[in-house]
Amino acid sequence: MEKYWLDGVMGVVVGDALGCPVQFMERNEIANRAQGPVTGMEGYGTFDMPPGTWTDDGALTLALMASIRETGALDPEDVMNRFSDWLELGEYTPFQQAFDIGGATMDAIRRYEMDRDIRFQFIFDEIRYGYQAGCL
Repeated sequence: MEKYWLDGVMGVVVGDALGCPVQFMERNEIANRAQGPVTGMEGYGTFDMPPGTWTDDGALTLALMASIRETGALDPEDVMNRFSDWLELGEYTPFQQAFDIGGATMDAIRRYEMDRDIRFQFIFDEIRYGYQAGCL
């Protein structure tokens, strides 16, 4: 079973790194760019990062999986502490630098850092996020 977890996490991180240079581009933009569609690890692009760099998606997945592995359960407080370490210290990133931080994610982590109350970190803000729930 552990192999399936590893395979899944590796898929998230590798897929995230493949998509990092073209993040936020439309499918037709990617297909029509000078270097063509993504066929391997590329660098720079959207975030000006070297090849193989994963974004917040990969980093937060690594933080979540580390929490589950080390606590043996889904511990929301431990997860939020790790997300805060990602934001503030660059933990779970390839270069100790958090980037590509969405508004809902930033708000949830900042609110948690202020009051450490896990119960209010689930954000459903119709005006700012259009019913989009923050991942936290």
